[in-house]
Amino acid sequence: MKRLAYLCLVVCVASSDAEVVYAQGAPVASPETEQPGQAAERALEQLERSSGANLQERLGGFRRVTYAEVLSDPDNLDLNYRWVLTQIQDGNLKGAAATLERMLLVRPKMVRMRMLYAVVLLKMGDFEHAQRELELLEPLPMNARSRAQLKGYQDQIRRNRKVYRSVLTLNVGAQTDSNRNSGPDSNQALVGNIRQSVGAASKKTADQGFSSILNLQVERDLGSQEDLKAVAGLTYFHAQQEDLENLDLQVAKFDLGFRLRRSGWELQPQLVADAIDLSREVYQRSFGAQLLGKLPLSNKLDLSMNLRSVYEDYDSTPDATTARDRSGYRTDFKLDLGFRPRLDQRLTFKAGVSRKSAQKTYFSLLGWQAGLNHLWVLPTGQFLISSVNLKREKYHRNQNSIGESRRRDFQTTAGLTLGIPLNSLWSQARMLRGMSLTLNTEVVHSRSNLPNNEYKNLKFGVSLTKRFEL
Repeated sequence: MKRLAYLCLVVCVASSDAEVVYAQGAPVASPETEQPGQAAERALEQLERSSGANLQERLGGFRRVTYAEVLSDPDNLDLNYRWVLTQIQDGNLKGAAATLERMLLVRPKMVRMRMLYAVVLLKMGDFEHAQRELELLEPLPMNARSRAQLKGYQDQIRRNRKVYRSVLTLNVGAQTDSNRNSGPDSNQALVGNIRQSVGAASKKTADQGFSSILNLQVERDLGSQEDLKAVAGLTYFHAQQEDLENLDLQVAKFDLGFRLRRSGWELQPQLVADAIDLSREVYQRSFGAQLLGKLPLSNKLDLSMNLRSVYEDYDSTPDATTARDRSGYRTDFKLDLGFRPRLDQRLTFKAGVSRKSAQKTYFSLLGWQAGLNHLWVLPTGQFLISSVNLKREKYHRNQNSIGESRRRDFQTTAGLTLGIPLNSLWSQARMLRGMSLTLNTEVVHSRSNLPNNEYKNLKFGVSLTKRFEL
């Protein structure tokens, strides 16, 4: 019960992170002694595995150069190429494209360099000019691998030009919890302001379970001169416990809206609807709206926001007899500040505030949260995600059936995730593309002025994810 909000958040995070992180490939270092052709080959492999705006996170292991060095020896192709990589690292894709264009004036039949130029244009969203560069490559001699890459980029442009695009992500997993029902550490609870031992059903109980996630994202190009698309998303989450069947959970989430991108910033207003069933009983339905936004602040910094307001309609169940009293409006505002200290790492600083109203004011609350996430892409293609999150909630008044004090909770959550793209282990297996294995562990420590809500839980999980572009 106490972890329903957290589980719903996991659904959103799992479905969104899968699209970005699981698509990542292996960043391959370029030794200082490498020739321009070899460096281009490696860069193309990295660019091919990159995901949109994360292009600059996929290159590394080269010596940065300055524009002054390029001016001192402007005909040095190796120096110019390293200047291209430096510009990409700094997020200056327009500058990298200009440098490559200048290099191609000198060496117009340099296949790998022209293909790199096409890929940079592709990542910038300039599909028309990227297609033109790929067409110039078609009559040139190249090996079978380069020809396959050329066809792959042409297919990618055709997909991006489709009026409708959709991505399906499937995830199945298993987990074990040391305290799945969030039983109090002291095995005691306040009842009528008197401490009493809890019954066997409320004591800390370990359990195992299985889960599955289905996420479908669909977008339609509206034909505007701006990058304006209609977008819709559907997520279904199912968790089945081995012993604690009263905690079996089903969540369905739906959103519909528009996405506008212009000059680097992004705005996405949406209508949202959620449905939660607990132990196969209707538990919560919510309806409302949210506004997503993203703004690049510099080549290494970006700011994201999420403003969400919904009405939560609860139904009481045999295991949650007072749930109906929780019905009311909930508003959340979150800000994420992303920072890329290195090409293979990303830090995200998180902050947010929440306000919840309810039919019974002892379920109404004000809260805040803060956190830090770190993503590290390893040289072999695997990635590590570590996180620490803090959450504070203050309830408006006391619940007489429990005690005289108003509830005050402070929760600390720490997690570690290892992701393994399976094609990094066996690159020749086409069926493994877009498939990742994930291992994770998480520790939750909830402190409260009421013993009923003080608990700890240690979780271990494993999951397999597959991404399809339809």
